[in-house]
Amino acid sequence: MENYPIERASILAREKIVLPLLIIQHYAIRGIESKRFSEEHQEVYRKLISRTIYGVVNAGRNLA
Repeated sequence: MENYPIERASILAREKIVLPLLIIQHYAIRGIESKRFSEEHQEVYRKLISRTIYGVVNAGRNLA
């Protein structure tokens, strides 16, 4: 990647956006799997997961 500084910068910028989204997504998935929460909370986690997916996809599109 040292021969491609623009691509490297793009990847680093994308990682700054994607990594927090993946952490949030992981937390929500674990919340659903734990079954500790009410169905209402689990629905919130499902929405959170789908929105983080959209964020990850958009980051991939916009910073390529």
